[in-house]
Amino acid sequence: MVWYGHHTRHWWAMPCPPYPWFGLIEGRTPADLLARVREVQACHRPRGTR
Repeated sequence: MVWYGHHTRHWWAMPCPPYPWFGLIEGRTPADLLARVREVQACHRPRGTR
C-alpha cells in the first residue's frame, strides 16, 4: 500500500505479507520511496526465498 502525506509532503508505504517487517517506509519522492522499499525487501526477505 502506498500513499502521499499531504501534511508531511512525503510518500509512504507499508510492506505486504509475507515480509516479517511491519513498519512504515518513507521517501521524499516516488523514486526515493521505491529505493527504500527495495532496501527493506533486501534486508527483510521472507524465510526460504532468495
